[in-house]
Amino acid sequence: VRAQTGSGSVEVRQVARADVSVQTGSGSVTLSLPADAAYTLDARTGSGSISTSQPLTVQGRVGRNHLTGTVRGGGNSVQVRTGSGSIDIR
Repeated sequence: VRAQTGSGSVEVRQVARADVSVQTGSGSVTLSLPADAAYTLDARTGSGSISTSQPLTVQGRVGRNHLTGTVRGGGNSVQVRTGSGSIDIR
């Protein structure tokens, strides 16, 4: 799954396991993944918050604008980028 926009919010709902790449220059990102998804997360925002309701095992440092870790031991790659906007992973 790949979604990209220069300006505007992005909402993605994934129903099958696969790599995910979401990028927006300006706008928020809402990403809904299957309840049993196992993935490796790399989320970055220039200005905004990052939140997730998934059970995340953090790798490295936790920062306001950058979050990396694994969910359920890792698996598919999930990369989310926004220049200005919040990231919400469900």
